[in-house]
Amino acid sequence: MPDVQSSLLRIYCLCGQKMRVSEKMYGLPGKCIACRQKIRIPRKEDVPEGVSDIFLKDHPELVRGPLKAPSAEERAARKAMAKVGRAPDSGEESTPNTELDLADSPPPPDVPELPKAKRSSRGSLPLDVLPMLDVLCSLDYKFSRQLETLQLNSHDDEVLLAELEGHLTRVRKLRAQLDDQLHQRLMETAIELSNTQEKIAQARLGARTGEMTWGEYTTNVHRLRTRRDRLERRQQNLRGWLAAQDPHIAGGLLDLSVENIPQEGFTLSLPAESDDDSPLLAELIEGLRNALDRRTLARQRAAEVQNMAEKDASREVEELRKECEQQRLIARAGVAFAHDRLQQLKKDYTADNETANAMLAAARDKLRMDVLARPEYDAFERAIVRSKKDFARAQAVIDRALGANAAADVPSAQGTFFQRLGIGGSRRNAPDLLLAYASALLLVLGIFTPSLGTTSLVSAAMNFGPGGGLAAWLFLLPLALAAAAGAITLPRDPALRGRAYLVAWLVGFVATAYLIHESAYSLDPIAARFRAGTQWFLRPGIVLTLAGIFGLLGASITALRPSRKHRAWPIAAGLLGLAAAALIVTDAAGTLRPGPKINVALSAGDTGEGVVRVSNEGGRTIRLLDRRPDARGTYLFMIERRRGATSVVDAKGQGPLWDGSLVARDGVLYTLRPGGAEEVPFGLPPGEYRAVLYPVGTAAPLLSNFTIRA
Repeated sequence: MPDVQSSLLRIYCLCGQKMRVSEKMYGLPGKCIACRQKIRIPRKEDVPEGVSDIFLKDHPELVRGPLKAPSAEERAARKAMAKVGRAPDSGEESTPNTELDLADSPPPPDVPELPKAKRSSRGSLPLDVLPMLDVLCSLDYKFSRQLETLQLNSHDDEVLLAELEGHLTRVRKLRAQLDDQLHQRLMETAIELSNTQEKIAQARLGARTGEMTWGEYTTNVHRLRTRRDRLERRQQNLRGWLAAQDPHIAGGLLDLSVENIPQEGFTLSLPAESDDDSPLLAELIEGLRNALDRRTLARQRAAEVQNMAEKDASREVEELRKECEQQRLIARAGVAFAHDRLQQLKKDYTADNETANAMLAAARDKLRMDVLARPEYDAFERAIVRSKKDFARAQAVIDRALGANAAADVPSAQGTFFQRLGIGGSRRNAPDLLLAYASALLLVLGIFTPSLGTTSLVSAAMNFGPGGGLAAWLFLLPLALAAAAGAITLPRDPALRGRAYLVAWLVGFVATAYLIHESAYSLDPIAARFRAGTQWFLRPGIVLTLAGIFGLLGASITALRPSRKHRAWPIAAGLLGLAAAALIVTDAAGTLRPGPKINVALSAGDTGEGVVRVSNEGGRTIRLLDRRPDARGTYLFMIERRRGATSVVDAKGQGPLWDGSLVARDGVLYTLRPGGAEEVPFGLPPGEYRAVLYPVGTAAPLLSNFTIRA
């Protein structure tokens, strides 16, 4: 092949990492800086003229195979050869591996220049924790330390040494299997990311050539850019997981034992990715704020540990110091990643602005040629001008965010233009919407299902509800909640939807608790039907209604879960709802219960006349009935005459209770409000009597005995 002058050659790994090849590296074996994939660097004369980029996916002959840990026998042989001054003959591995340079990957702004031994970890730090990797790194670290300790102490227990080496070999074999799966996922991610970037370019070209409208373009690119950022984060994680050897980098040193070694044949499961459909700019700004928070916390912990290390040089403090340093590196990588994504989004808005100008120029040409009507052009121009203003405001927000040194300096993601920039999100597929629709359906089905014996709420409202009684409220509440659930699904902001779900649930939960509790005190016919029969919480209609109400709480939790600052809202609302329900059920800790008292005052002179005074010293209205009560707070009021030692009969005398002057309305003789009292006059012949209030159920009656003498 033709000779190549001293031009820059870049090799693209299977993981997508771009690396630069210097003059001294041609023809040597090497490793990828990110995933540690072994590579054969071609000789200089084998590189075609004019070729500056080599993709390993197109040249499998340059891939030397996955990284494989040496077996226990190989390590033992190497140790034995090292004692006699010989180097093991392992073929190609005897040639030193060349560490390829990172190309176009400057360190984060706040990362100082690292020593040469540590440069390989730069740009290869994970942002999230992979539990399987954390376990394997912790076990490898533990067994390696134990083995080194035994060897330094010249321990000659070959059985114990062999056992530790066997555990270490098993862990590293599992790590090799994990790396193979990570390699596969990394290649898939790199391919998907490349396809996504190509689709973004195609969408931009389609908008410029008139193949799609401005609305279609913004919808497509928002969806594609959101997907691109998810893939970028996944790729960063996969590279970091492949490069991670230290358990502190992998997620933190775990205290594990041999029993915690995973089984072979496992399938890699990556951490769940965010499915938030909020505007990408708002999501990235929130991610930067969280990253700066973590960096500040890591710096504070590192400073405290450093102070401890100056006073205590123990091994434990040194381990803690090392852990804090690794956490600082990860926190810096998180900030650098957030900066990179914001800078990319700023470039995207510049490209969108250029696309808008091109489309507006094309529209002007159509207007001059009378292909486009003036009203259509004016509407399109207004949309383009508003979008360009939004792009300018978004870039200003990004500049402020990039200049922030602490979380408090990051601008808030507020404003309607954020929502306009988020047009095209996958709102319809959000899990909270599905829960909201299901809740609305359950609430509607609940009013058609038997809730009052064999009667549904619809039938009860038709038969008992024209007067606006309890039946109307029982019927309207589920319908109102179902309508609210449907209306809440309209906004695109999941945080706004989550808060609205929460309000609807809180109102529905407290109102339901109030209606059910008050039905025990009500004389409404529908309340009497509600109290009769089986337990109310076992009835199909009530079960469906309660399921629909709590479905709104589930929708709120789902919508607010991606937002860190809103995650505590459902808990607070749940506690508030439970507290309100507890106050309702307990009648405000007993302060709103009825407090009836009865006593008799006789006139002087043994005339047989007197008054029965009934008072209400409680916090709830009392009703005195002429029939047996079936609701709380109602009492059968009677004056009875004793006959014999144990029996009583209804007294016959003069007064409102017998002469017909007292007319009961719906069975109610007297209504006593809290603090009120009523005096009922009577005239009775000589005998032993008692004024009595019979409560609902089998509770003891309230009575006052008196005797009229001859």
